[in-house]
Amino acid sequence: MAIKILNSIKYIITIIFLFVGIVYIFIGNKILKDLTLDEKKLYVPSDLKNNTESNEEKLHINKDINEEKNLFVTQNIHENEKQKVKKIIITVKKNDTFSKIIDPFFHNNRIKNSIIEELNKVYNLRNLGIGQKIYFYKDEENNTNKIVLPISFSTDLIIIVSNGSISLSKEKISITKETISSEFTIFSSLYEDGIKSGIPLKILTDAIRLYSFDIDFQRDIQKNTKFSISYE
Repeated sequence: MAIKILNSIKYIITIIFLFVGIVYIFIGNKILKDLTLDEKKLYVPSDLKNNTESNEEKLHINKDINEEKNLFVTQNIHENEKQKVKKIIITVKKNDTFSKIIDPFFHNNRIKNSIIEELNKVYNLRNLGIGQKIYFYKDEENNTNKIVLPISFSTDLIIIVSNGSISLSKEKISITKETISSEFTIFSSLYEDGIKSGIPLKILTDAIRLYSFDIDFQRDIQKNTKFSISYE
């Protein structure tokens, strides 16, 4: 009887171990499947990866192109702003007066008279010479807001017109002096051969005027005479 009971217990224990083993095998397979699915989810195909990198490169290139376009547009805006300022150059002619010259630019007599008064404080407008240039600047609304009057090689008078008020200033211009020397042979006359040699007319006439006090051009200057001159 005891032997039968012992065999029954062994049989039951064996059944229990087999059941537990089957359960563990089932659970292990399920965990393995889940891990495989997770790996598949995390796996990125090489084609998709390459496409992603390609799209990132395209986005980077498009960003660079857009930045260049924005820079180009900004430069165009600055250039257009510069182009909005219009410069008009008036050359003084015979019988011109400053009042007559600025008439087309200022319809307000008060402003025009104020400009003339301010300029007359530092410069006699009657000294305007034929050929002298006056520079007028207009804004985008076609209003004259600046006048530049050169009074010497190194000085400009600047008139600023803003909101009905007038301001005047002097601007010194940096001039670089250069000494030029030239020599030519006189075949016909000092004047004619000097012009042919490229001597500026003003320099040549000043030289002739200075030499005329000491030299008789008809007697003292002969054919094949060499003439040298230096000027700045």
